[in-house]
Amino acid sequence: MKAIFLLIFLACIGFTQAQTSCNDFHTGKFVLKAPGGNTLIERNEKYQFETAEDGKVKIKLKVTWISECVYELRFDSFIKKSKSTRDWPKNMVLTVEILETTSNAYHFLATSNIFPDSKTDGMIEKLE
Repeated sequence: MKAIFLLIFLACIGFTQAQTSCNDFHTGKFVLKAPGGNTLIERNEKYQFETAEDGKVKIKLKVTWISECVYELRFDSFIKKSKSTRDWPKNMVLTVEILETTSNAYHFLATSNIFPDSKTDGMIEKLE
């Protein structure tokens, strides 16, 4: 009986350690794959840099973590902008909620204060 309890206990510890938390995605390099083209993302404690796959557009966003699994993105500046790039609404806030994590990716739901009825979901994969 003690052996069974010990095996269950060890299995639970192993399972808990194998789970990925939202904290594992607070910083690093990522890719957002989309039909219109991928976006490369680099995120540190304060900023997120997003670069279009073709390299024509790169933006800097301020990152604020609201909780372990929810963060807000506010436009800071264009680092690189093509002629066809639209301006980013200065007061727009994107709120991103991490719904589920795997060892190298997370499923998210994003909303905006500018378009409150619009929601976007997708997967972001960690590169490093």
